[in-house]
Amino acid sequence: MREAERIRVLVLAACRPLRQALRQALEHEGIDVVGESASGRDALALVRALAPQVTVVDELLVDGDARTVCRDLGEAGTSTGYVVLSSQDPGPLALPGDPILVPRRTAGGELPEAVRTAARRSAAALATATATATATAGRPAAAGPIHRDILAMLQDLRSRGSQQLAVLVDSWEPAVKRHRPTSERTGCPCAACGAPWPCPLLLDIVQDLS
Repeated sequence: MREAERIRVLVLAACRPLRQALRQALEHEGIDVVGESASGRDALALVRALAPQVTVVDELLVDGDARTVCRDLGEAGTSTGYVVLSSQDPGPLALPGDPILVPRRTAGGELPEAVRTAARRSAAALATATATATATAGRPAAAGPIHRDILAMLQDLRSRGSQQLAVLVDSWEPAVKRHRPTSERTGCPCAACGAPWPCPLLLDIVQDLS
């Protein structure tokens, strides 16, 4: 496997021999262990510094537990995936971040594939979030009641003939001022928009109507 494709993993476990055993099991399968710690309190700093694709967390840490680590990393907005080692039956456990649960007694054999699955999940979630952010960047919000009122006015103008659209800009501002809230706010008055004037959403509407 090429270096760029190798999965990066952080291992958190109170027991040093366990951390060493997990490292060996992962590295034997071509997975890079970029850091390890016995402390849950170190988790966020380590994740931010090392950028692991997956964090493997034992259920017990010297200063916390897997539930707290998963919760804190999730609330901090990290993109790492999680694999949690548990001595209990994984079935009934419910942990923040939807981690993959691996029984401690079989961790050596099951862990590498669990890490690969967590890495795929993490990559897919990150790709979805990035695509959504890119697709919505710079777009005004969906039409609210104010926009719908103005859209109705524009449709009425269009029904009278395309020449009426020439007076559109003159018609906009009085119509918008009637809806302007009492707060001192510039730009589009729609509470769900806040775009500068002229509102990009309204410009799109006019283009569609033209």
